[in-house]
Amino acid sequence: MVGTAQDVTIQARAELEVRHLNEELERRNAERPRELAARNAELETFNDTASHDLRGPLRNISGFAEMLVHDAAQSLSAEHRQDCDRIVANAHRMNDILQSLLALSQTTRAEVTRRPVDLSVLFSDLHAELCLINPSRRVELVAPPAS
Repeated sequence: MVGTAQDVTIQARAELEVRHLNEELERRNAERPRELAARNAELETFNDTASHDLRGPLRNISGFAEMLVHDAAQSLSAEHRQDCDRIVANAHRMNDILQSLLALSQTTRAEVTRRPVDLSVLFSDLHAELCLINPSRRVELVAPPAS
């Protein structure tokens, strides 16, 4: 009779270590969705709070600029009136951005729906905004015409 003896202690320890590591990995993977959900909730809360808190001062800026134009219309030069109009327009734009941030935080809770977007309209809006920011600067965007 011929036989061999082999010590499998090292292999058994390695298998046990692999089993423990797999259990730890499964435990961590089970915790991840809860951690991500908590972080997303914190971000949504921050986004909502920041957006709402920024809207108050923004309304004041816009309101005071509009009052200045209305109350001092005769004494303002054309350039100063344009500056006030820019302040009001940019305040409205910032309000739109804040509104978009609020909408974005709400979309993370809703189901995603796809729809076509006319990029020509976006280009046109971007061009108008760039021209409003700096009227003396020549801005040219090349895009297919809006459909």
